[in-house]
Amino acid sequence: RRVHGAFGWHAAFHTKIAQNYVVPHRPGAIDTRVAKHLARAYGDRAVHVTRIAEEMRLGQRLVRGHPELEAEVVYAARHEQCLSAADFLCRRTRLAFRDVSAAAEALPRVVALLGSELGWSPSVQEQELLAGRDYLKSFTVSGDVRFWSCCWRFLVSHMSNKNLNRSS
Repeated sequence: RRVHGAFGWHAAFHTKIAQNYVVPHRPGAIDTRVAKHLARAYGDRAVHVTRIAEEMRLGQRLVRGHPELEAEVVYAARHEQCLSAADFLCRRTRLAFRDVSAAAEALPRVVALLGSELGWSPSVQEQELLAGRDYLKSFTVSGDVRFWSCCWRFLVSHMSNKNLNRSS
């Protein structure tokens, strides 16, 4: 049994993506960072993502500074049973873990794309937007928690260094 996305994949698979993908929103080649992201995230199935990008003109990045494309939302809904914006931003792309501000910025577009793909009504889209915002809030911490977290990391690092010095 093969792992999905592994057939035909190799370390330089991103070059195949870059050579075969026609950027729908501007002339020129795909950004190398985007091609590498697609190859790592989807393996040989990245070709399906780029086909969606070309056919539906969804080749824009979801948010500036990150390689995730709009087409990935549609792919996730069609092929990965993605049913919520939080699922896409947290589990499918992990963008919320890497940059919660970027995930919050991408949220409305993710909701719109999922809503279109899954047939959500405007009220369901609004509920999903609110639920996504609430979920992303759980990725931020209050000042007090941040302060004590920094203290704990300092203490642990200080104790580790002290123990290292004692053993030498």
